[in-house]
Amino acid sequence: MRLFPLILTAVAIGVIFRFSNLSGTIYSSDEAFTGLFATGHNPVEAGESIFTGQVITAQQVQEFQRYDSSRGISSTIASLAIHDPQHPPLYYVLSRWMLGWFPNTVVATRLVAALAGVALIPAVYFLALELFQSNEVAAISAALIAASPFHQIYAQEAREYSLWACLIIISTLSLLKAVKKKSLSAWMLYSLTLIAGLYTFLFTLLVVASHTLYVVYRSKLKDLALIRNYCLSTLVSLLAFYPWLTHIGVGKDSNVAAAGWTSTPMSFPGLLRSWVGHIKSLFFDLDLNVSTYSSYNVLITLLSVALAAYAVFWGFKHMPRRSLICLITLGGVTLLLLLGADLFLGGRRSIVSRYWMPAYLSLQLLVAYCLGQNISLKKGRARRFWQSALAIILSIGLLSGAVFVRAETWANKRPSQLYPEVARIIRSAPNSLVINSHANARPGKLVSLCTLLPPDQAILAFNESDKMRSPDSFSPISRFSRAFAFELSKSYKAALTAQGYVFTPVYKAADLWKLEKPD
Repeated sequence: MRLFPLILTAVAIGVIFRFSNLSGTIYSSDEAFTGLFATGHNPVEAGESIFTGQVITAQQVQEFQRYDSSRGISSTIASLAIHDPQHPPLYYVLSRWMLGWFPNTVVATRLVAALAGVALIPAVYFLALELFQSNEVAAISAALIAASPFHQIYAQEAREYSLWACLIIISTLSLLKAVKKKSLSAWMLYSLTLIAGLYTFLFTLLVVASHTLYVVYRSKLKDLALIRNYCLSTLVSLLAFYPWLTHIGVGKDSNVAAAGWTSTPMSFPGLLRSWVGHIKSLFFDLDLNVSTYSSYNVLITLLSVALAAYAVFWGFKHMPRRSLICLITLGGVTLLLLLGADLFLGGRRSIVSRYWMPAYLSLQLLVAYCLGQNISLKKGRARRFWQSALAIILSIGLLSGAVFVRAETWANKRPSQLYPEVARIIRSAPNSLVINSHANARPGKLVSLCTLLPPDQAILAFNESDKMRSPDSFSPISRFSRAFAFELSKSYKAALTAQGYVFTPVYKAADLWKLEKPD
């Protein structure tokens, strides 16, 4: 295969990028919660120790990210079950195990995602080989995943989404093998991969729905043995997941609170911009400011959407029917649910790119099939055109990856995206104090910022207690040369203003203010 050197290079560079500068980008507030739960702690416990109204250091804020051998795996599982059951525990348990080997919290919690991101590449290769019976298309599929900036970004984030992507592919491959082999061991393997997926991310239930539709198609409702084996395997998986589902039911209030923002209405043009932006990020992503580079972004986005649309058209026209149905059901269930929920019920669930993972993977396999078939079947200039298209797609994807590994922040790090500049401002002021408060004492944002500050940086963090807004609570401020208010609640701003303090904006976008009391 003449494309082998190009594909091998893309895969090799993609693997290297997944492990490059793992601690380089900002440790986001979401990742801080991963570290919190992985170490067997919980937000309430951390909040009660941090938001005390007493001066502590940045190092003390991060204590709840440290590995504690006295808190075992059971502590991790129990903390998630009680305080955040919408996130099943598999990724957090693996991260806790990794923390026991590596002292750097950021690297350890991200290493699981990086390993899963690398495992995704051969997993996609073998699924494509099973679907298309073509080594060339399978190799192109693996290269597209390796070079994809979207998959690289999530392979370096301490969250479960890279592992979920890998398990989506592995469970789908296991299903195809089980349908073909019809053996007990094959169906048992499918059940195990499905259980792993369910204990990684709740949206695996949508993957179960897509697999069900595929089996219905394959069986034509006549192959009773296939239907029986699939139902038994799926039932075993769902029963194994049932204990965690009971925790989700008990913690429904916290689940609603955590995901409540997704039901906030959003205009259709805003949703549409987000959807097409998702497609672009599969192939090219430099985290550009849309308002500054609007024309450039529009061009790249249109080309990405055109490629995706043509690949879907090509798949419907030329792809083997079973393979097409497998990919359409895998991506279509998630796609229709997210789009339908936002369009008919209102909300912005579909702007969360990681929720689209099954649809993304299906689309990338469709693109790989389109490229591979056109390269194989075309002759002369047409063949060279598609070879060049593949080379360009891989190149711009790797270019995006090269930019990402050198970046200190990225769009997926919101709301922590602005914290590197906040930290620079605070570090430039000697003997300074950072004042923070947060309703419900959720410490993720403060932990994220403190990873960028010196260990001895003074922090004064308040909860929303009326007692803590008394004049005596603010007396420590006078011991410092400079005081910064960071994401301080309106009630505390009002209390400090009443004491004669003046707020001057320093970095308003990040809610950072200089606090002074005129003589």
